[in-house]
Amino acid sequence: MQNQKHSMGVIMKLHLLRLDSINKKLMLPTLLLVTVLIGALGSVLAVQQHRDLNSMMESKADSLINMLTPISVQYLLNYDFLALARAK
Repeated sequence: MQNQKHSMGVIMKLHLLRLDSINKKLMLPTLLLVTVLIGALGSVLAVQQHRDLNSMMESKADSLINMLTPISVQYLLNYDFLALARAK
């Protein structure tokens, strides 16, 4: 009895996996296409986000350089380079 139930369950599972209806025949390619498209979209978005983040970081670095350039000139002119050379 137990063996018969087990074999009946296996037969039902195999029956579900057969592509015998139009619904099942369309389901597999549709799922495969959706999976590939979502993967491609994720890859494109990751590359674009990486590019945008690099651009933003370069822009912030340029802004920081432009802000610090006028401030630091006076400090560099007042620095005692002779004392630094003697310390070596």
